[in-house]
Amino acid sequence: MACPVNQVKASADVSVPAYDSKDLSTGIVHFGIGNFTRAHQMSYLEDLLTIDFEGAKGWAYTGAGVREASGKRHLEQYGSQGYRYSIVQSNGSGSKQRVQVVGAMHEMLVGPLTPGELLKRLSSTETRIVSMTITEFGYTIPFSSQDEELLKLARREGLSTEGDDSFEEADKHNKKYDGATVMGYVIAGLAARRTMGRGGMTILSCDNIPENGNYVHGKIMEKLDSIDRSLKEWVEKNCSFPNCMVDSITPGTDAKVKSNLEKRFGIIDKSPVPREFFKQWVIEDKFVAGRPAWEKVGAQMVKDVHPYEIAKIRMLNVSHTVMSLPGILKNLENGPDAANDLTISHLYRSVIEQEIRPVLKKVPGMSAVNLPKYQKQLEHRFTKGLPDALTRIAQDTSEKLRVQGVPAIREGYEAGLDMKGLAFTVAAWGHYIELAAKDKKKLEDLRGDAVMNAMTTGGIDGLLDNKEIFQELTSDSRWRESVKSSYNGILNKGLDVTIQSLYPKKESFWRGRSVALAAGICVAGVAAGVALQVFGRRVAVSA
Repeated sequence: MACPVNQVKASADVSVPAYDSKDLSTGIVHFGIGNFTRAHQMSYLEDLLTIDFEGAKGWAYTGAGVREASGKRHLEQYGSQGYRYSIVQSNGSGSKQRVQVVGAMHEMLVGPLTPGELLKRLSSTETRIVSMTITEFGYTIPFSSQDEELLKLARREGLSTEGDDSFEEADKHNKKYDGATVMGYVIAGLAARRTMGRGGMTILSCDNIPENGNYVHGKIMEKLDSIDRSLKEWVEKNCSFPNCMVDSITPGTDAKVKSNLEKRFGIIDKSPVPREFFKQWVIEDKFVAGRPAWEKVGAQMVKDVHPYEIAKIRMLNVSHTVMSLPGILKNLENGPDAANDLTISHLYRSVIEQEIRPVLKKVPGMSAVNLPKYQKQLEHRFTKGLPDALTRIAQDTSEKLRVQGVPAIREGYEAGLDMKGLAFTVAAWGHYIELAAKDKKKLEDLRGDAVMNAMTTGGIDGLLDNKEIFQELTSDSRWRESVKSSYNGILNKGLDVTIQSLYPKKESFWRGRSVALAAGICVAGVAAGVALQVFGRRVAVSA
């Protein structure tokens, strides 16, 4: 008989916390309690609590949110289960699964509801790390008037002796702070620590941003430069901002995940998280106020994260983008579908081997990463991994290209490489945008409206004119011609034929395989009888 996740008993395939959550105390406040954080960082702490509870019990997570609607939803989901939830680790087919019940997050606070309580946690001597997964956009939101109100509270004279009363008063007048941002809370927390003489802490970004620690450091210093230069100096002297690299494929949670968990393991969970078995965390060992002993449970504590980070971003994240767009155009559904497609597999492997690895091997310190071995590991994860929706992978493509793709393209050109595979990726993105516009589908992208307008009014040239995304590449003629060549190739010959022409293989490579010769676009000029795939339906097209 199925039972709630906070009442389940341990078994061969289900690990359950053996401790009482009442014995945990906050050491880390984390903003952005999404699937990835719960599947990755909190899983590491759960592992540590299992093998060294006494050493880890003071490092529990307080989850934090700044949006009232989602915050209330999370409070209900997690709070009603005693803040316990399930990580369902699985191989691609689902034949092998294991459940880890996690209790590493022992509470959650929502800024719009209890701003004082959240600021109290941030300024507590017990809190030594503030971590976050808020996407790059979250760091760029302008300082709000509500942030300014938080800062006034944090600077209040006498706060060191009247802190609790001041925080409780803020909760009674919470509307005054509704609209404060993550960065506003972090800066106010730092200001309160200085006011109360409680020392600095470590700010740990776990977002997929190159040099994420340096990035969040720069954003906080930039804000402080305009609002409080004395606090800026204090932060520089008393806080640290480690870089880190995170990795584990974590699809979204759907009804199938919940149903499988209940039927297969007898666990009722309002918010389980599916995840592949693999996980990796590489962290710069730079913590001013201590840290959990993550190295005991497999995290890699290093002096320089950059070689690991750039290898992961270029070989995994960029490859995901390379696979997802043609996969969607071919009406494939999930990551493994695309990775196992003959031509798409040939595409992403060729991009890695011809456009990415030649640049990576010249990166200082890259000897720490075995690139051929890492590629084989990724190929296995791609082809045998969890069915992560291609449409989810393709979300925010504009930002992924800006942050991850454009630097790879620029450095490839500087190394004398022909970046034709990444040019093809952008061409496929152009077709995807056009088809979404035709079907009146909203793009899940920060710049969705802008890129859709560019494609519908200016075509592929209009898209390539976007300087925010493509930066100096907007004026690079060889880049533009390479993208347009693939764009026209897809239009006139189809995806697969265009890919094959980019990276020719002997005929025997393709012979005997089921290869669709075109996908996505129905145009005149295609040989009679060729099968086209147009968003879910296959049609015969005659010249």
